[in-house]
Amino acid sequence: MVSRQGSQTLAIVTAHYHYTDSIKSMLVVASKLVDEVARFPSEQVIGGQRLLSCLLLGLAQEAERARVITGLNGLEKVDNRIKEAASMVQLRQYPAANRCIAEALMLTTTCAQQAVEVLKKEGLWQQWAIKLR
Repeated sequence: MVSRQGSQTLAIVTAHYHYTDSIKSMLVVASKLVDEVARFPSEQVIGGQRLLSCLLLGLAQEAERARVITGLNGLEKVDNRIKEAASMVQLRQYPAANRCIAEALMLTTTCAQQAVEVLKKEGLWQQWAIKLR
């Protein structure tokens, strides 16, 4: 199949989708972990907060790395929201942390949308989605 977009463009679009999908998956995991840490017994909260905060900061670094590699400037806002979530976890503001994560997830989905549209236009989205199952 010869693409209307060209193989180089499709490689870039695929990379955009890959990075954003990976970030989205980790954001979903992070949100679940926030809920779990919120239920920790008081003697375990500090350790849970530290681990979760480290995970979130690592995810923020991944978002920044993806922004640099892909040029998707919207990922800068994702990075900021994730860092804010890490701060909220340290303050034991778990609902606020999950709101930041939800915003980051929405922003990441928006960044992925253009790639999804190109893949659909090229008739590759269905093939891609099937491979993800």
